[in-house]
Amino acid sequence: MAQTAVGTGLRSHLTAGAVLVASLPALGLWAADQGTPAEVLRLTPLPVIAGVQGGVLGFSIEAPWLAGRLDLRAPETVHSSLGLHFIDHRRPDMPPLGTIDEQPVWRRDEATGSLSFEARSSEGLVFGTTATPEADRVRLAFWVRNKTGQPLRHVSSQHCLVLSHSPQFSRRNTLDTTYAWIGGQWQCLSRTTPTAADKGRDPWILLPVADGPRDLGGQRDMPDGWWVVNQVADSYLIARQSADGRHLVAITWDDRPPGLLMSNTRIPCLHGGPMQPVDLAPGASYTWHGVIYLLSSGPPRLAELYRQDRATALR
Repeated sequence: MAQTAVGTGLRSHLTAGAVLVASLPALGLWAADQGTPAEVLRLTPLPVIAGVQGGVLGFSIEAPWLAGRLDLRAPETVHSSLGLHFIDHRRPDMPPLGTIDEQPVWRRDEATGSLSFEARSSEGLVFGTTATPEADRVRLAFWVRNKTGQPLRHVSSQHCLVLSHSPQFSRRNTLDTTYAWIGGQWQCLSRTTPTAADKGRDPWILLPVADGPRDLGGQRDMPDGWWVVNQVADSYLIARQSADGRHLVAITWDDRPPGLLMSNTRIPCLHGGPMQPVDLAPGASYTWHGVIYLLSSGPPRLAELYRQDRATALR
């Protein structure tokens, strides 16, 4: 299938649970689903942001009903036991190991509309993303290959779904429209504890999942940053409702527990969790799979699609 280059990506000079319960309760607050739009979602590579140390490898998502766009930083970071292989922003406390060897180029598969790129760090970790649009979701694959010549432990990544460029989803500093399934119920995360009032700062929460860790490497709070809440989600799925209550955006990653769900309302963004680390022998590869959902419907439809994907694409 033909592929064409659609952008120059970036020239990086880096110096710095469980499956959703089988039967969810009916959610009568939502009107009947409005059906699936006929056309697939539109994906466009993001340009390099001038002045950002790592640059950005990501793409925007547009839908017929969506005002503005959503962005996926794909990835935001890539790391292993060696250290930080890639970061798309500047943090003095997170210096990367080196550079990206060549300028990654996003390519489009004209038959499927998918976007993909491949990058290689100077220390030899090769990684790439493929995003394939459908009518109501984007299927994701993120892969890594160890070309460092030495064993790597705890290879992982995080991808950030940025909501700030769509007025329907861009409310900042609040969890009032952010949701997950907790105890079999569709729960607003503003009800989680400790609350923002308890912490004295705007919400940036990490939400454990039933079969995953309960903290982040033994830490449950970063002063002036995130905190881990006491509640535990049923599934690796986090969502935000649109301001008008008619649409949903959600993200999930695959069958390996990816850690903790996250919402940083200061951006705002959603994370399906840092991916569960894997160990890679020299030459070995691994691929994680995920899905972003964009729905003109409510939680019952999201639950249905999530069950389907857990049974097939995310196995």
